[in-house]
Amino acid sequence: MKGIEAIKEFKQKHGPVKKDLLDWIRYCNTSMSAIKKSMQTGAKTVPEAAKEASIAAGDCLWFINAMRKYGDVVITGDSDGFKKYSLKEAING
Repeated sequence: MKGIEAIKEFKQKHGPVKKDLLDWIRYCNTSMSAIKKSMQTGAKTVPEAAKEASIAAGDCLWFINAMRKYGDVVITGDSDGFKKYSLKEAING
């Protein structure tokens, strides 16, 4: 089962997806995309990435840790007591 069939089956079982959940998913996706975009120009600390992505530093830290867990981001150094993070593809590619 793929795509639209899976969505239809989910809606039949559980009802429609709540707007709050969809809004949270949208926020997570756009925030992580903005963080990755900021890291395309080089390694960033959490405060630097948060400022460039226009999100709260606490949220940025949470997203960066999630991206580290799944292998998208790696620690590449330190700057004034903050870890610097880079996109893994930038390091390997």
